[in-house]
Amino acid sequence: MSLVTLPVEIFYCILDHLDICSILISLRRVCRRLHTITDTYNRYELDLSSIRQRYIKLIASIIRAENIIGLILSNKASINTTFDFFLLHSDIHEFPKLRSLTLNKFTDYDLDCALQTFASCPLNSLSIDVCSGWHDKIAVLVTSAVIQFKLRKLILKNFSYWTQCISWSNDCNLNYLSLEKCTYSQYQMILGNLRYLKTLVIRDCIIDDCDEVIFTSYSQLLSLTINDCHLSMSDIEFLVAQTPSLMYLKICSRWRAFDSAFDGFSWEQFIKINISSLAKFVFFFSCSLHNNDIMGNIDSLIDLFRTPFWLNEKRWFITCDYYIQRKIINLYTTPMCIKKGDILFQSFINSSSPCITIRWIVSSTDECCLPILSWTDGTFDINATEILITLNIDKNCIGHKGAEYIADALKTNKSIVDMSMAGNHIGDLGVEFIANAMQFNTTLTTLDLQQNQIGEEGGKNLFNALGKNQTLIKFNLIGNPCSQANTLDMITLIKNDKMIASIDLQSRRIKGEDAKYLADALINNEKITSLNLNHSEIQDQGLKYFVDVLRNDKTIEILSLHSNQITTNGTQSIAKALARNTVLKELDLSNNIIRDKGVEAFIEVLQNHASMAKINFFGNLAANYLKVLANIVMPQTRSETNVMMNSKCIGIQKIQYLAKALVFAKSLTVLDLDDNKLGDDGVRRISQALTNSKMLTVLKLQKNSISTVGVQYLVPVLHNIPVISKLYLANNRIDDEGAKHIASLLQTNTTLTVITLEGNAIGSAGAQYLSDALLNNTTVTAIDLTNSGIGDTGAQYLADLLRENSNITELLLGSNHISDEGAKYLADVLQNNAIFNRLSLHGNESSLCTLVEIFLTAPRDQVRTELNVAEKRIGDEEVQFLVDVLANNTTIMNIDLAKNNIGVDGAKYMGDLLQNDKTLLTLNLQSNEVGDEGAKYLANGLRKNTTLQRLDLRENTIGPLGAQCLADALCENIVGRVAILFCMHDFFANTSR
Repeated sequence: MSLVTLPVEIFYCILDHLDICSILISLRRVCRRLHTITDTYNRYELDLSSIRQRYIKLIASIIRAENIIGLILSNKASINTTFDFFLLHSDIHEFPKLRSLTLNKFTDYDLDCALQTFASCPLNSLSIDVCSGWHDKIAVLVTSAVIQFKLRKLILKNFSYWTQCISWSNDCNLNYLSLEKCTYSQYQMILGNLRYLKTLVIRDCIIDDCDEVIFTSYSQLLSLTINDCHLSMSDIEFLVAQTPSLMYLKICSRWRAFDSAFDGFSWEQFIKINISSLAKFVFFFSCSLHNNDIMGNIDSLIDLFRTPFWLNEKRWFITCDYYIQRKIINLYTTPMCIKKGDILFQSFINSSSPCITIRWIVSSTDECCLPILSWTDGTFDINATEILITLNIDKNCIGHKGAEYIADALKTNKSIVDMSMAGNHIGDLGVEFIANAMQFNTTLTTLDLQQNQIGEEGGKNLFNALGKNQTLIKFNLIGNPCSQANTLDMITLIKNDKMIASIDLQSRRIKGEDAKYLADALINNEKITSLNLNHSEIQDQGLKYFVDVLRNDKTIEILSLHSNQITTNGTQSIAKALARNTVLKELDLSNNIIRDKGVEAFIEVLQNHASMAKINFFGNLAANYLKVLANIVMPQTRSETNVMMNSKCIGIQKIQYLAKALVFAKSLTVLDLDDNKLGDDGVRRISQALTNSKMLTVLKLQKNSISTVGVQYLVPVLHNIPVISKLYLANNRIDDEGAKHIASLLQTNTTLTVITLEGNAIGSAGAQYLSDALLNNTTVTAIDLTNSGIGDTGAQYLADLLRENSNITELLLGSNHISDEGAKYLADVLQNNAIFNRLSLHGNESSLCTLVEIFLTAPRDQVRTELNVAEKRIGDEEVQFLVDVLANNTTIMNIDLAKNNIGVDGAKYMGDLLQNDKTLLTLNLQSNEVGDEGAKYLANGLRKNTTLQRLDLRENTIGPLGAQCLADALCENIVGRVAILFCMHDFFANTSR
């Protein structure tokens, strides 16, 4: 059959379901036959509220008045503007076949106008939606319209409790009436007066406790719909029982309590007894619950709707939706009888994000009625193309029954890959259901069962089930009392994840069988390269299982066993396994209970282990030096450039281990063995081991009780190390003879730049040996002879050295009993040395040493502007040195000499300085012994000084004579322009010029 031969009646049926724009603007233009059919089609319903104005003119010119049977007008603008515009462009002056009129959002005035406009039309259906609220005038208009048009169908929207204002004539022909809320008395009045009424649609019926409730039978009503029912189940039964002829019943309700409305048996008995002619029963019942306890009763609830009455006799099939997160249950007939625009739906709190729904669908073919999982917005299904992939129902206390429903759904579900059920108290019984489902499910890759009170029995069920599952990768049992909670997730990961390379089991408390299960999972490992078992309480008992794996493993490169209470015995078993293992690169055994024997076992094995590059024994009971040695004996670390073992207390007895390791360290550049009690014999062994260390640049042997004998062992080896640059031998027992051997090294060595001999008994003779050896040395730049007993004589030897050797820029001579005499030697040499950086003379009981150190150690890249030598026991001799140094001063602006031992001679030197100095601004001589005589010398200096701004002479026993001299000097000096403040104790406080 083609479009040309299709009967007109079928075309008309198709047009009945199309809007007027689709018919007249689109379909009409397809062909000539459709053009003709659309012209003759006489069932047009014209909805002017939904037509764009640009189409109204076209439609008005096409459509015929006699073909319009329905008209929909909305708001005031439509009646005055759109409708007028339509009439303006058409030849229509009346609607002779208009049977249905819908008026939306009208005021009483507009309603009156509209009813007058269409007074001549043969209306039998009227729908009114007022926007200004119902009142008596509108009720009168409605009553008049019902009588005038002899209406058979009346729809009154936004019309609550006003039916008593409408006069329902006994001759009224209404057989369809739709209202908003009404009271029970209004309900009775409607059914009592409208004897032809077949269909009644109400939003709700209000039955108050104070109402006079009289049971009356109304046999004319065949169809009853209550769209937003708030009645109790007993009130519903009372209301419905009064209409025994009902063939159609629809009830939609949101219940506050889970009662007999959800009881299929109660409904079955009620229908059989009171409305036995009922052919179709549709309902939607929703109830919000306080908790998920109801889940245990859903099976029995569903069964009550699966009796022969429901499935075979009536063929009414129901669906039950349970929203776990929201604790809401929806029970409804299939298909669902509410839409998103319905009033009941608008009262629901629907989610903008999808909700997980457990759904039971009752059908005639489903014998077991297993639940399924769906995406919904809280009521309606979400687009079917959006597949449910993630199921998260954490912390909903679904218990073991809820777990059973989820498990049943998982058996057939092919889309969920990620499921989280943490905190649901499912227990051993609930996890048994989940475990059983996992044997059938082939899509789930992530499962979270934290905090679910799963005990040993449940753990075993999961372990057995997951042994057969090949898809689950991420699994979490943390927070459950079963022992499997510590390892089952990682066992699953190792078994099923083909991409995993690193396993982290830190702080899992892996003991006994757990360790065995985990080790078994690793036996055929081909992908795990890193295994972290730190803080897992493995102990030796659990360690033995991992040792068996390690012996033949070809993949694990990093193994961490930090803080596992492993003893020496356990360590020795690992060492034996490493003799066969050829891939392990890093092993962490720190913070265990390993003693010397355990580390020594490793040292023997590691010397020939080709892959091991890092091992950590720190925090164990073994000697510190052994822990370091274990890291430098491995072939992979023999290129180690730095060996730092200071304060490891190796001692003479254990030095052979270190010496043996150093033989292999041919790339060694730094060796730090400070504070290890090596003694001369230890140095001998170290020296022998360093024979091949041609790259050593730094050697530190401080605090090792090395005497001249030890130096004799060391020096020949150092002669043959071509790059040695720093030698630290401080705080040993080296005397002048030892210094003589070191001097022999310095005579020929061309690489040493720093030598430290602090705290040895070098003496003046040793200083002479060293000075003579360094006369022609061009590489040594720094010498530390602090606390070496060289005295003034030794200082003189070194001063002579500095006069000839300008390469030395740092000399440390603190605490060497150097007096002013020795300081002068050094000062004379260094005063004009422009490249010398640092001279240390602290700890020598000479004030001159202090001044010499200050003046001769100023950084070359900084300009000294202040000199603070207060309380340094500076006397007149030291002041003379100071004045000589400042003879050409261009930078020092402030000098503080307070609280020293400066007398008349010192004041005379300072007076001479003031006569010629052009830079000094302040001079503090407070608390010295200047006296009147010294004040006179200072006054002489002030007469010619033009820059000094402040002179502090407090507490200097200056009397009137000294004060007069200073005052006269101020008066005679007429060049200076800056006010000078003199502080003269007991005489005057301020004098200005």
